[in-house]
Amino acid sequence: MTSARREASFAPECLTIGLGKDCNLDCSYCYAKARPGQTTPLLNPAEFLTAIRAGAELVARTCQAQGRRLSFAFQGAGEPFLDFDRLASADEAVRAIAANHKLSVFSYITSNGTMGKQSYRWAAQRFDRICLSVDGPPRLHDLARRFRNGTPTSAKVRDTVELLMALGKPPACRVTVTRDNVDGMRAMATFLLVELGLTEVQFEPVYSHPELYPESEQFVQGLLAARAIARSCGGVAFYSGYRHGEVHGPYCQTLRHVLFVTGNGTASACLFRECEGSDSPFVIGAHFPKNDVFAIAQQRIDEFEAAVLRLPEPCETCAVRDHCVRGCPDFCPIDVAGKERDVTQTLRCRINRLLHATEQGKDRAGSTARAGVSGSGELPEVLLVAQRELRGQKNVVPNSSRHLAAWEGFVDDLRSRVPSAQVADDGATIYLGKLSPGCGHCKRGSWDCIFVTKLCNLACSFCCSARANPREGFASALGKSVEQLIQNYEAIGIGGVSLSGGEALLEPELAFSLLEAFRKGSHGRYLWLYTNGLPLRPEYIERLADLGLDEIRFNAAATGYDDPIVLETMARAARRIPAVAVEIPAIPGDAAKLLACLAAWSNAGATYLNLHELMRECNSHSARLQGEFRQVVLADGHVTDVSVGSREVALQVMQAVVDSNIPLNVNLCSLANKLLQLRGRRNNLAVLRRQPHQRLVDSEYLDTVLACTSREEYAFVHPNEIPRLRRSGGKQRLFFIRRTAPLSLDDPGHLVQVEEVT
Repeated sequence: MTSARREASFAPECLTIGLGKDCNLDCSYCYAKARPGQTTPLLNPAEFLTAIRAGAELVARTCQAQGRRLSFAFQGAGEPFLDFDRLASADEAVRAIAANHKLSVFSYITSNGTMGKQSYRWAAQRFDRICLSVDGPPRLHDLARRFRNGTPTSAKVRDTVELLMALGKPPACRVTVTRDNVDGMRAMATFLLVELGLTEVQFEPVYSHPELYPESEQFVQGLLAARAIARSCGGVAFYSGYRHGEVHGPYCQTLRHVLFVTGNGTASACLFRECEGSDSPFVIGAHFPKNDVFAIAQQRIDEFEAAVLRLPEPCETCAVRDHCVRGCPDFCPIDVAGKERDVTQTLRCRINRLLHATEQGKDRAGSTARAGVSGSGELPEVLLVAQRELRGQKNVVPNSSRHLAAWEGFVDDLRSRVPSAQVADDGATIYLGKLSPGCGHCKRGSWDCIFVTKLCNLACSFCCSARANPREGFASALGKSVEQLIQNYEAIGIGGVSLSGGEALLEPELAFSLLEAFRKGSHGRYLWLYTNGLPLRPEYIERLADLGLDEIRFNAAATGYDDPIVLETMARAARRIPAVAVEIPAIPGDAAKLLACLAAWSNAGATYLNLHELMRECNSHSARLQGEFRQVVLADGHVTDVSVGSREVALQVMQAVVDSNIPLNVNLCSLANKLLQLRGRRNNLAVLRRQPHQRLVDSEYLDTVLACTSREEYAFVHPNEIPRLRRSGGKQRLFFIRRTAPLSLDDPGHLVQVEEVT
């Protein structure tokens, strides 16, 4: 979100769909009841669907032009699952539009958590993110969130949370804080983050009900306590109205590049003003059935944004002005035009100023718990930079542990269906027969991959390599020259080296020279090369064999699996190179073709088959892959999408190899396995990069301590020195700093924690 006014026309990147204000609950603080507004009737199902398709087309064109995935959400004043048919048809319509434009999607839905289990099972399969409204333990939740007949909803909501957790789709949670429950924010956080095991909780003061507003000091104190609880269990607790370090303004949909299509076929600039008539200043577009287009009223958007972005006079010198919602959503300049309204006296302004003071360590509230570091002007700049870096990570919520928990169920299924399969490394390694020595080095961390070139002669739809300008020379995480690489290989015991790309054989002389260098003086090092097979000339095979290449791997999927030229080349390579492998992604849509080619690969001389769990990466060709994917967020903030059906393809391949007695050794290179690889790489780089004041923890983290007495006087010390420094009784302040170990020589690592040691 940005508070800078848009220079170009409104070009929405995300679609939000409102299905109407109907709800099965009677929450005492519902903002829709506080602000009913003038609404128009909902469109009939067919007309509504036509409007959604038109809106999705508008968003899809923007996403396609910008090379981004299409994001869409069901969000609004009502409960979306009350009209399941309308919800499901709109969901299908948007996904179809995205598919027509060859766009991947990210989908989101909010719910009160009280609908039937079948609804949430469906949602768990369809949506990347599910958010439930939960106000903590039953005694607090049921204060306001009850069915229309007055009965409590907490038991039903807890059942929904547990169902989604069991389905591998832990929900995010939103808590509404009022004067009646503000004292229980610590209990809410404990219940949600510790007892239920959720990892993301958003606390928001009640909207548009002044009689229910909590005291700002109590809210801030409760939020800080919730954040501490979240940190202790690896989760996050946050509030959207103030995001220190971000430049943003009100919640307006147009400022966030969102097209909000409501149930009456109009687009609203405000999520809180749903289904208003065309004369409302918040309506900024509508679907016109005659032309079947969604038309945007750009002039109205410009007028609307000019009003909401005009900074009130009391805010012009405020330190919070660039990261504050300025009274939204409790009131809007459009509503109060011509009226005097002191924004500095609003609840959110008071909360934001208190939070800002806490972030700066000034603790203006007096009773607010101290958070972060005080006296920032007295602290070393290196520490302040680290704090800003940590705040800038915008609440990264890792979920790889949930993915790995679901992986355990797959491993159990594998053991029952393919009893001869081998399982190692706590389930991260799964294979049939034996592993290639190269794969063994990869899993042990004694391996380096060299990208000979970024160039490629193909553009495979499943390629995860970043779209980047080709560069001259090779790239490696462990060095920038052959001499540096060999030195580092010896230092950390690298026993396997692979040459990849791009297509490595588009730079054959460079590939040959690298092989020659790595073979000299190290006859035990295992060397292998990746290719799609098309540039592999007969003379290249001879040269590779003479240089001592141990293994060559063909990406047969890149050439249609059974390309006769590639199969002939594979057979020729098998006669000269000790080991031949086929390495491909397990693509659900290609399962039949893959199974049909197993014997052909074996007959051509392949002895190894490496199957990758299909993944989708931003800024690569794979970003446009269609099908069912689940998003995985790693601890360093990296986001990848993993195919839901890819594992089943691997199982079918293993069963076919066993049933047909095909002499192929099959290895499943899954996300779990890649995380094992990353740990090995971090451990290697830590050995090369670790400083005397750093401690390596769990092969993944580098810990250190900053000891300072003033802005100029400070030093980094080893964490083991903390007890001695405490006993010394000096005036030093100690700050514990944790980063992930780097993934390359140029990588500073990902900042995980900055905390004063009391």
